[in-house]
Amino acid sequence: MAVNRRRIVILTLLGLALATNSLWLVPNEGRTQYTYERAAVTVENETITYEGREAFGRFNDLAAVGCEAADPGGRACAFESYLAEEGPVNVSKDGFEHLEDESEEFVALEGGYYHRSRESVDDDTLAYDVERVDAETVLSELSQTPRTSGDRFLGGRVASGETDTTLAGPDEVRGVGDVYEVGGSYYVVVVADRGPVDRVPVPLPRPLIGVIGGLVLAGAVYLLARERLWQRLGAG
Repeated sequence: MAVNRRRIVILTLLGLALATNSLWLVPNEGRTQYTYERAAVTVENETITYEGREAFGRFNDLAAVGCEAADPGGRACAFESYLAEEGPVNVSKDGFEHLEDESEEFVALEGGYYHRSRESVDDDTLAYDVERVDAETVLSELSQTPRTSGDRFLGGRVASGETDTTLAGPDEVRGVGDVYEVGGSYYVVVVADRGPVDRVPVPLPRPLIGVIGGLVLAGAVYLLARERLWQRLGAG
């Protein structure tokens, strides 16, 4: 009977493996995965440029520079454009609460790059303005040294130039769009590619493999029931 028990164990494990093939063979099949890499940042004609800037919309914008043209659906930045010509402008704190949420330190307008400023005039009034700065100033002000620990991959991998592929989207990966200074050069982390998790090729359709696994499990159950029956008969 020991042989039968060994056979039952083998059939049970094989049946479970076949029946659950979609869970362990490619558990994330069909989900979107993202590839991140660093891109060298250069300044051409007073414009910050880097490979991948036009790809994937706002995800590849510089994180601390608003109004970049890479996102065609972004804000028109009409207020900042007005400030560039007519600033500063005093506004009511109650009427412009949304401007308090602007996280970008700089803005990219048609005329170049500008630094945002906001000062309190009194309890009810704020003075907004923008100051023209050159592209190198933007990079030097925004750049940070990559940490070798504590980040998902934006430490040593930025320094080494390694890529990273993960299921975490750009909204979940802290540091995408941040500027890093490595060895006197500037880099920004961008989304380099995205696509579904590839399936592993198998000789049979996956549902059919699951059915086969169920049949194997049924065979194991049959053998177990038959063995217990023989044991009862032998005991009687």
